[in-house]
Amino acid sequence: MNGYEQRKQNDTKGLTWVAAFGGLRSAELGRLMWPNDDYARTRTDRAARSWVERGLVMVRPLPDGAGRLLVLAEPGARVLRDEGVDARSGKDIGETKAGEWIAPADWKHDLIAAGVLSHLHAQGYEIQPEREIRKRNPTLTKIPDGLAWNPAYPNIAYWLEVERARKSGKGMQQLADALCSVSDGTCPPLSGLKPLKALVAFVPRARDERQYQLDHRTRVAAGIRRTATKDITVFWAACTMLGSGVSKVAIEEERLAAAPADRLMKVMHDITWSEDETGVISAHYGDYRFYLWDDEVMGWSYQLNENPAGQADSKSEAMRGCALLLNKAMAASRSSRN
Repeated sequence: MNGYEQRKQNDTKGLTWVAAFGGLRSAELGRLMWPNDDYARTRTDRAARSWVERGLVMVRPLPDGAGRLLVLAEPGARVLRDEGVDARSGKDIGETKAGEWIAPADWKHDLIAAGVLSHLHAQGYEIQPEREIRKRNPTLTKIPDGLAWNPAYPNIAYWLEVERARKSGKGMQQLADALCSVSDGTCPPLSGLKPLKALVAFVPRARDERQYQLDHRTRVAAGIRRTATKDITVFWAACTMLGSGVSKVAIEEERLAAAPADRLMKVMHDITWSEDETGVISAHYGDYRFYLWDDEVMGWSYQLNENPAGQADSKSEAMRGCALLLNKAMAASRSSRN
C-alpha cells in the first residue's frame, strides 16, 4: 500500500468514527483507530492536523481545559458519502454566540461515554455510540449511551448507561426500568443486536453541582432494587479520570436482589406450609398457591399455581423464587387494574 492509499484508508476510518460519535478528541479517537498502540495519540494528532488543513474537520475547544473536539466539516462528510457512509456535517453540534462556540450541556457525559466505549473497543469489542444507535433506530424512544458486544457473541450486547448527574424521581425510574428490561431479557433488539447486559459507567467519589459527594453506584443499585420484579445482574464500569476524560475502566459484575421480593420473603416464612405424602411442600397466600419439592436429579424446584416450575440450589433459594414469582404476579395484577 502506497502513502496515498494509506492516507485515504486512515481518512475513511477516522472520519467514520468522528461521524458516528458526532465529535471526538484525539485521545478517544486514537484508541478507536489504533487500539493498544503506544503511539496512537501521536498518530491521531498527525492525522487530525492533516484533516484540519484540508478542511475535512472543524476544531471545537471544550471548556475546563478538556481539549479539542473534532467534528465533521461538510467536505469531510462528502468524503465519507463518496465511500458509501451516511454522514453529515457536525456544524450544528453545540451553538455559536457572538462568534464563540459553546459546547452542548451534556458534553462531559458524552466524553465519559466515548471514553468507556473506546476502552471497550481497545479490548476487542465492537461498539455503537448513541448517535449511531439513534440513526439506526429512529422509532425507539429509549436509547442507550452506547452498545458494545463481543464479535464472537453478537447476540449478547452491553447496554451502556453513563450515570454522571444526580438522578431522582422520574429520571431514576426511567434508568432503572431500562436496566431491568435489559437484564431480564425483555428489552427490544437494537441495530439487530439483543442487549442482555446492563452496564453502568460512573465516576467513583464524584461530586454534584453543590460539591456534595455522590455515590452513583449505591443510588442506581437502590433504584434497581425498588423497580426489579426479580433479581438481576448489573455490570459496573468504574471510570478513572484524567481531567475530563476516562483513562481507565474497571468492570465488575454484581447480582442485585429485588427489594419487593425481599419484603415478600417474610410472607413466605410466615404462611403455613404443609407436606404431602410425596414430599411436595405447599402453601396458600390469597389466590396464590406455592409448591416446593426436592428431586435427586433436578434439586429443589418451586412453582406458583400452574405456571412452569423453576429450579433452585436450596430450599431457601426455592422460597426466594416463590417470593419473586409472587412479586411479579402482584405487579401484573396491579397493572391490569390501572
